[in-house]
Amino acid sequence: MAYYGVERGFNPGVYYSWPACRNQVNGFSRANFRKFDNEDDAWFFVHNGYVREDSDGYSSSDGVSNSDGYSNSDGYESSDGYESSDGYESSDGYESSDGYESSDGCNDSYEVEVVYIDGACRGNGNKYNTSAGYGVYYGHNDSRNAAVSLDFVDQDNNYRPTNQRAELHALNHVLLNINSDIQNDECYRKTEIRTDSMFVINSITNWCYKWCNNGWNNVKGDTVANVDLIQENFNLMNSINEEYEDRGWGDIEFKHVRGHSGDYGNDEADRLANIGADNYGQYL
Repeated sequence: MAYYGVERGFNPGVYYSWPACRNQVNGFSRANFRKFDNEDDAWFFVHNGYVREDSDGYSSSDGVSNSDGYSNSDGYESSDGYESSDGYESSDGYESSDGYESSDGCNDSYEVEVVYIDGACRGNGNKYNTSAGYGVYYGHNDSRNAAVSLDFVDQDNNYRPTNQRAELHALNHVLLNINSDIQNDECYRKTEIRTDSMFVINSITNWCYKWCNNGWNNVKGDTVANVDLIQENFNLMNSINEEYEDRGWGDIEFKHVRGHSGDYGNDEADRLANIGADNYGQYL
């Protein structure tokens, strides 16, 4: 079991899951937190602000980072596509990004916040020697920007790091942030999520309905890959949409952008995703 010690955050303490920890550090300036295998070590860190010498503590708050000046790493699988071997339907015929209402064209009665997500995986598709991470980009110097390694958020080592899983974690990160803001009565704007992955958009706005009716099996009759994240994202989206509807905002928006096309926000999310992937292996 993993233990997350939060020394500086909204509510310092020890948390027993990454989502619970993330709610305490995302948006908190200069948050300080670490992951431990031992609860006593986690509490020592919370009370003292440092890791004792015999501790098994892992790397600290670099898990949520803006890390300016980092250049994109070579050798990472682009998130533009996805593997057909997982049994996902083709995205051919899916409505293009023009089918999503941009923040420039939405109702003037409310504002829309744009956030970019991306995933990266070195050795994507390989059984061994893979490393993956995800990036979330809200804006320049925004404290909510995140570069996270998949082994930091996947406490179960049975999950193989892939580009798809990294993308789904990035989406999960943003949805959890929105839901947390709603629960804390701090949600003042509708969110538009932008990604260069049609797989991510399809998984939550299209295929999930068919999978749900099929007992979460894909077209091959197998359990949908990464079903844990897809189900959680689906439930979070529905909960958020209910709140948005009550406010007259309509549903949460998703917009597809072309990867590596000069879109600044997408490039920044990609950069952060690569940082997360570079940190892979520190939490095993």
